[in-house]
Amino acid sequence: VAYGVCALSSPPFTVTEAPNPVPIITGPNFSCGGTPVVLSTTEQFATYAWSNGGQSQSTSVTSGSYFVTVTNAEGCSGTSDPYGVVVASDPTAAFGTVPNSPQPMGSTIQFIDGSSVSGGTITEWDWTFNPAGNGSTDQSPSWTYPTPGDYLVTLVVTTNDGCMDTVTTLYTIFPPE
Repeated sequence: VAYGVCALSSPPFTVTEAPNPVPIITGPNFSCGGTPVVLSTTEQFATYAWSNGGQSQSTSVTSGSYFVTVTNAEGCSGTSDPYGVVVASDPTAAFGTVPNSPQPMGSTIQFIDGSSVSGGTITEWDWTFNPAGNGSTDQSPSWTYPTPGDYLVTLVVTTNDGCMDTVTTLYTIFPPE
């Protein structure tokens, strides 16, 4: 600075540019059973503004796409890429039989799938008709028990999202009179 013949100079002042933060979202992008998912960032920041209204490093979410805008200690802000989450419902495995238990040996039993799921589709059926090693992947199969006994029948159902449920019921085959 100069005024007439008088001049005054200051020491150098250095300005550095701080980069904007680049937040990265972590957490599971899939959950069964309708259980919400917890998302968080890989680093800590001074402030958080999640697209679902959360304002901490972590937030609990259901199905949807989420992002977070953060501000670092220098006052610079940045927004994450969108992060998709699917929270699926568990199926409920169930079945009935025709005829009902107990039945005589040699009877053919029709196992009728009664499984359900809210907001999804059951795509796989895995039946086990003991003794071990006997089963079916049909939705509603038939099975004939050649010998008397108490047999555990198990059905495992899987949805198109990969969620599963299992049910086991005892079926009795009695010997001839």
